[in-house]
Amino acid sequence: MNNREQAARLEINTIQPIPVDARHGTARDLFSVWFGSNLMLLTIVTGGLAVTVFALPFGWAIVGLVVGNLVGAVFMALHAAQGPTLGVPQMVQTRGQFGSLGSLLVVGIVIIMYLGFLSSNLVIGGEAMVRVANFAAALVIARVHGTFVFGLYATSLAIATMAVMFADNGLQTSAITELGNNRQASTYVIGQLYLAKTALIIAMLVFLLLIGWWLRISHLAWMMGALVTLRTIIQSYSQLQMSILKSIGRMKVIGVVQGIHSAILLCGTGLALKQGWGILGLLGLLVAGQTLEAALIARGLWRAGIWPTWPDAGSCWTLILRSAPLGIAYGLANLIVRLDTIVLAALIPMSEMGQFSAADMILVIIYVVAWLSGSVLLPEMIRRAGTRAT
Repeated sequence: MNNREQAARLEINTIQPIPVDARHGTARDLFSVWFGSNLMLLTIVTGGLAVTVFALPFGWAIVGLVVGNLVGAVFMALHAAQGPTLGVPQMVQTRGQFGSLGSLLVVGIVIIMYLGFLSSNLVIGGEAMVRVANFAAALVIARVHGTFVFGLYATSLAIATMAVMFADNGLQTSAITELGNNRQASTYVIGQLYLAKTALIIAMLVFLLLIGWWLRISHLAWMMGALVTLRTIIQSYSQLQMSILKSIGRMKVIGVVQGIHSAILLCGTGLALKQGWGILGLLGLLVAGQTLEAALIARGLWRAGIWPTWPDAGSCWTLILRSAPLGIAYGLANLIVRLDTIVLAALIPMSEMGQFSAADMILVIIYVVAWLSGSVLLPEMIRRAGTRAT
């Protein structure tokens, strides 16, 4: 049996020593294994720490990453060189250097690293999967219902997203910072966050209703706008709950819930495409999926013993003022991405608006990826800052 045929067989060995005649492959073959396993969003986020956290110029950040990997690779190579001689995995080899008891420390560190790696990947991967499912739903809307309906959908989504982002007022980020600084009064702080968010959402809804009445939009636009806005509001509450979970170190729940959410959306979108659902039925599916996600995240908070207590209105107003700078900054950043859609919707026919939105969606995806990266980095930065302060 040659090496190619042997490599194609299923691996049956585990941690026992590998006989010399059963070994195959070269050092070059390891490139695809390690490159493929690290080709993920988490790697991009981690690499971005050099610029976002350590404030290095981009050029020096690249130099630092390359030098750091090369220096680390030297020590790993020296350790890995023992593999062909001993024929056992590296974690088993540690018993030779540290003894049976001493190796437990190394194993414990590795387990903690793997848990953190898994948790971070679950969060980023879960949120990315939901975005992919939403993108698939948008493609179905454009393909089945045409550019006119897709233009209405894109315009409704742009207006609802921008309005909800301003109404959030930075509370999603404040959930991480406030809970990081007030762990003892977490239930009261969560109550403040929910009450402040609800008050701002109600004000935003009144504003949107007045705008729609003033513009005298069509019945279809009212129905689509209502469903898109409802889903965006539920998503905003869901994101707030996720921020609370991130601040208490329960990120694994997020990945599982969003995996379920994305699976439902993808299956439902495929069913809608096959059976030719109407646009309102498809948007109703998106609302149902988002509601399920919010309910499951709320259940995760409840199981973690986190439940809001009723705060006083004065403290909520103080929280709104404290989070306003972040809210304005995030709102303006979202406005930059969405404003072209809103302005063009008032100037060109909806069929042409749909064609523009299809191309503009790539820019929105880039913005969402950047936002996802920050949503995982920020909790860790806050946690580390709190640790240093204590």
